[in-house]
Amino acid sequence: MNVPVQQQTGTFRITYTASASAGNVDGVTGLSSGPANEFSDLAAVIRFNSNGTIDAMNGSAYTAASTIRYSSGVNYRFIMYVDFYSHTYNAYVIIGTGIKTIGSHLAFRTAQSHVITLNNVAAMTAPGTTNVCNITLSTTATHLAITTQPTSRSGASETATNRRPTSAPDAPVTPRKKAWNAPVTICSASHVPATGGA
Repeated sequence: MNVPVQQQTGTFRITYTASASAGNVDGVTGLSSGPANEFSDLAAVIRFNSNGTIDAMNGSAYTAASTIRYSSGVNYRFIMYVDFYSHTYNAYVIIGTGIKTIGSHLAFRTAQSHVITLNNVAAMTAPGTTNVCNITLSTTATHLAITTQPTSRSGASETATNRRPTSAPDAPVTPRKKAWNAPVTICSASHVPATGGA
């Protein structure tokens, strides 16, 4: 799955909802320059790991600030604060009414460390499928500070929101945003043949 978005070369925030078809998929969602045809085309990447956890790319390896388990068929709301100037990003997932840090100040994938623009959201899965919905991109005129981390919290049910949960006072402040795109509802399965790990 590839969804073109407004070209980005500054600081911005992207959110989307994703679910995995099983608890052991190797499914990635991320940003690329142009359509992504393989895992290595993605610069900023969040993954449903085949071991049943969520992690994110940091240079040449996946990492996670803590163990975050996922379940098949459950919708998770993901947030990335991207600083294109430094080729870094912060990654979060909303579980219930809480927000958990996947990673902060993560480096773009090493193979994409010299990318000159980001203008595509892509999802790939092998094996299994990943459903992606409600992609929202926003930007601000001021440089985003992406070094703070929200405290992990847990709650009852997911509330899809495009703002910082009020229960997480140390979460990054949502910038005054200009929506470049209305939310894109894809909600179709993404699958690519297995040609190597994510």
